[in-house]
Amino acid sequence: MRAIESWKNVAMESEVCIVAPRSDVETLPEGLADYAVVAKENSLSPLPLFGDIMEEAYRCSDADLFCYLNSDIIVPSNFGQLEVEGLEERFLVIGARWDMAEDAEYPERLEPQNVIQYLSANIKQGKVVLHRPTGIDYFIFRRGTFDSLNSLIVGRGGYDAALLAYCLRSGIQLVDATETYPILHQFHDYSHLPGAKKRVMQGEDATYNREAHDIEHSGPIILDALYKLTRGRLSRAAWRCGFIRRLELIVRFRFGFKYLSYSLRALDRVVQVRSSRDKFSAYNEYVKRL
Repeated sequence: MRAIESWKNVAMESEVCIVAPRSDVETLPEGLADYAVVAKENSLSPLPLFGDIMEEAYRCSDADLFCYLNSDIIVPSNFGQLEVEGLEERFLVIGARWDMAEDAEYPERLEPQNVIQYLSANIKQGKVVLHRPTGIDYFIFRRGTFDSLNSLIVGRGGYDAALLAYCLRSGIQLVDATETYPILHQFHDYSHLPGAKKRVMQGEDATYNREAHDIEHSGPIILDALYKLTRGRLSRAAWRCGFIRRLELIVRFRFGFKYLSYSLRALDRVVQVRSSRDKFSAYNEYVKRL
């Protein structure tokens, strides 16, 4: 409920829609059922497909701007404000989350500056940690951006990288808004699932996602975004993972030479080891500034 309240309280006008399997909708606590829509069933998984979720969302709203996000994410009040120069007709805004420890206290207010103060204090205590840029929990885009997307099972490993890969292949602008939207990920474990986290990240559905979208190896991450949104301004950020990684992405997703790109990936790893370079150094520097 805490997450839903934060979605309703963003500064821009927004509509909330929870799309979930019937079994989940029927067990929603009081106060959430009003926002719930039963997901269309599919032959691949008990979980819904991304395209089916967006079909329901388009039916529920005539808005042009949409955001898909996981139900355990708390957002600040400036979330989704995109009145910035440089956004193209088709774009995908993404960002890393801050993982909360089990004993972390929630901030009283979710204004952007208060969240930053909260993060700064709790980083020192080990109560919040910036998640690696390999995992993404929100996606902001215009209606129709993913109309040609292949079937994709949400909530399982690979679904976030698959959306990024689609954008890289389709020439859709990727924007990293980590520093603009400090989102909080509520603590939870996977004990309610057989196989726990391993099943979520490496199980049958996750395997399908990676194979169907051809991202079994070296899938795209947040730091592969060509643009960064900071303090209301859009700037180029093409080289945060280095020249070889950028070349790998071009060869693989723009020109479709997958196996040639793998040789570039191997070369990049050798360079990282020999130079002791941290491929996530851009995020490490951001955390230090806080």
